[in-house]
Amino acid sequence: MVLVVGLWNGWEVDCAEAEFGQKRGSEVTITRDAATALAREQIERLQRDAGCTLSMRPELTADTANGWVFFYNSEEFIVTQLPSTALAGNGPIFINHDGEVHLLGTQLGWEEQVATL
Repeated sequence: MVLVVGLWNGWEVDCAEAEFGQKRGSEVTITRDAATALAREQIERLQRDAGCTLSMRPELTADTANGWVFFYNSEEFIVTQLPSTALAGNGPIFINHDGEVHLLGTQLGWEEQVATL
């Protein structure tokens, strides 16, 4: 296990442990399962401030050339689909192959944001 520090707008976020998988050239990459675990840990941290239970939307997870994009919302919205129970301004979480955690914003599409990381 290796401690991974993610960055969000230049600020370090909490460390998380990630299992590393295969080597890519001279770099070691994490597995999708390890990235999912990192995203779940980040969602748990966000939940502390949200005032409601948050859940990941695994069916929406996007695989990219550089990592994975994880989406989440309030558990109540996921169950009821009532717009009044949805979160507002919750950008997805991007975990790159090196295990860095990036909280994406909502001002641009996630594809554009990931392309700049």
